[in-house]
Amino acid sequence: MKSFFEKQKFGSFISNEMDISSGKSVDHPCFVTKKPWKTCQHVTKEQVKLACASAKKASIELKNLTAYEKSALLIKTADLLRANKAYLAEIITREMGKPITESFGEVEYTASYFNWYAGEVVRIFGLEIPSRTKKKKIRVSFEPIGPCYFVTPWNFPLCMAGRKVSAALAASCPSINKPCTEAPITKLALAYIIKKAGWPSGSFNVLIGDHDVINSILLPSRDIKKVSFTGSVAIGKYLYKESIETLKKVTLELGGNAPFIVFEDANQIKAADELILSKFRNSGQSCVCANRILVHKNILDDFLEKVVARAKMLNVGNPFEEETQISTHRHPNSDKKAIAIIEDAIKKGAKRHLNSKAPYEPEVLTNVTKDMLAFQEESFSPIVPIMTFATIDEAITLANHTNYGLAAYVFTESIKTASYATENLEFGMIGLNDGLPSAAELPFGGIKDSGFGREGGPSGIYEFLYTKSISMKL
Repeated sequence: MKSFFEKQKFGSFISNEMDISSGKSVDHPCFVTKKPWKTCQHVTKEQVKLACASAKKASIELKNLTAYEKSALLIKTADLLRANKAYLAEIITREMGKPITESFGEVEYTASYFNWYAGEVVRIFGLEIPSRTKKKKIRVSFEPIGPCYFVTPWNFPLCMAGRKVSAALAASCPSINKPCTEAPITKLALAYIIKKAGWPSGSFNVLIGDHDVINSILLPSRDIKKVSFTGSVAIGKYLYKESIETLKKVTLELGGNAPFIVFEDANQIKAADELILSKFRNSGQSCVCANRILVHKNILDDFLEKVVARAKMLNVGNPFEEETQISTHRHPNSDKKAIAIIEDAIKKGAKRHLNSKAPYEPEVLTNVTKDMLAFQEESFSPIVPIMTFATIDEAITLANHTNYGLAAYVFTESIKTASYATENLEFGMIGLNDGLPSAAELPFGGIKDSGFGREGGPSGIYEFLYTKSISMKL
């Protein structure tokens, strides 16, 4: 596999082969050093059509695999991911600047989805339903929906594709992935590993290039049966709208504005530790990270002291150094947003506690109000905006005051408070005394403007299956 990772010229991956025969060649420098690194050949319309045909052909071969054959292939894919974690982690950091230790974690996280679906694929049970009459038998089976189109983001370039394709392969659905322009090499590495694991040709295709060229072929195609997207609300709505004409099944994960509620009886040390884990993961560039910190007014001073002390200890530096916890190399849009959010907050009366000098440095804000960008928008930045509340109902109202509904966090030692809060928060995922509620065995997804559909967990594989009812007259 070393030979693949050392290639200098990359192109789209179609029918288990990388095609660099045509299309525009574009430089792909290392995001961290800004020095020349790779070149990428952009896909043509003809190549997009070939990928679509390849996926359609792979549907037949995948459906002919037994559940146990697919389980073995999924396990082998997970093993190959772990065996090549050093190469993969380096590519992730080179492409998007994530601290190298977190890149290693992303490889393991991705592999865990292949292991999870290796277990789930042998548990897709059909049903036999008792009939009202003795002259009929009623059965239900779950069938693969068909070829899928995935559009994935830059912030978790390996696992965002991995958790989609692992479920799709388990369900016998081939797929085509349009990676973000920032991190195409990571997706190509995943495609190469899937090939080496022994999956049929065309099971996972990766198209590099202009999204208009790719979308113009795949979105109107009746051969593509499902679209799955992780990214912004605007693009998600566009893909949803363009999928209506052919009535494709759609899964959307569109970001969040997660509240992190610390009640008066919370274990403050645990809450502060978990807040640091949640907020500063990937240097703040995570759709599920804590975004609005709601603290009971009676514990504000004590909790603030703990958070500030921990934030000051974070190591900000070169993402290739193992001790680095926050990268100095973040997406330019994230840095612009950080600057705008802090400037807006200060202008409207917020107080800074760390006096950060750069947008990638941690900052803690108090006196935050609902009219500030820090409360209204997903920051994708290492900013901790803190508000206070007096009652549980006030905390719930503040938390739900957003169009998003992806993740929320609750810290309390009271079963009664925990029960009331989790029942009334309008979010798809809730971390109860847990700052990292994301795992392969947990359904991942939101409600409201955060989208719909789930990835991972017991329901994840069913996003790629349709229900077939069979009534047999005896």
